[in-house]
Amino acid sequence: MTTPEQKFIEALTGVAELCAVPLTRNIIGLYAAALGPYGFDNAAMALTRLAVDCRPNYGFPTIRQLLEILDPKKFSVLDDENEASMAASLISGAVARLGYTARPEAILEKIGSLGVEVVRLNGGWSQVCHDLTDFNLSTMKAQWRREALAVIQRRKMGYGDSVPRLPGETANGETQALLAELSAKVTMIK
Repeated sequence: MTTPEQKFIEALTGVAELCAVPLTRNIIGLYAAALGPYGFDNAAMALTRLAVDCRPNYGFPTIRQLLEILDPKKFSVLDDENEASMAASLISGAVARLGYTARPEAILEKIGSLGVEVVRLNGGWSQVCHDLTDFNLSTMKAQWRREALAVIQRRKMGYGDSVPRLPGETANGETQALLAELSAKVTMIK
């Protein structure tokens, strides 16, 4: 009977043979240390899934690729990028379908909460509808995708929709005083 560790080593060496990559004890140890906490059976299964795409001189599966399979919520950047791209596409489609006078409920239903946050960052629904043209569609979608990715990453880090605070800021009064001071300086410049 083979142990999970043996299954993992057999899968790793098998994939290495498929990819025509020489394995050393150090490389096996590195993969075992990184993937072992997820279970050697699971690591062997992930290697088997990636073995389908292996061929000589094509590239050996990286630890990162295996971690994306074993713990996609923690390690998958591709999923975040896909979600951000989908949000940008949903926004442009909703503008075409719903138009300028859409109800907030209809907008939320079409673009989801991530899309709504991106629209809010761009000045609201009417501003997005006003700014979007046939000439700048690809540029706007790229901008929305980047903003959506930033929103996703902020949510993952636990910031959510919180507003960043200035260093040493303790109360909203300090912010108001700083804004008043800055606006007075801007007024003096005009």
